[in-house]
Amino acid sequence: MMGYDLGIEAPGRCSILLHQLCRHGNSSTEPYIVAHNVLNSHAIVVDIYRKKYKKIQGGSIGISLDVIWVEPATNSKEDIEAAQRALDFQLGWFDKEDSELEIQRWWRSSSAAQGRIHLDI
Repeated sequence: MMGYDLGIEAPGRCSILLHQLCRHGNSSTEPYIVAHNVLNSHAIVVDIYRKKYKKIQGGSIGISLDVIWVEPATNSKEDIEAAQRALDFQLGWFDKEDSELEIQRWWRSSSAAQGRIHLDI
């Protein structure tokens, strides 16, 4: 994902700072497309494993996601909510449907309060 958002990992695509860090890419859409493809490919592999190998091997299959973990700076309600929001931005949209909706609601209200235009995803 970092290679499509900040461009600091392969394939080095991004659009932040008017493409000063990367020559190509769109940080507003490509991370979502990549996440969609990661989840779809995982679902396909899980389906294949369950149909062809689970009875024989008796194993299980999971997914590992690279995430920047955060902890609240203090025990204040604001810090706890900020830490949870940061985790939802990093990991929640892979884990639970509610997180994606909550992120979109927060982003819209934050963007509107700051006079920014938001992109419906």
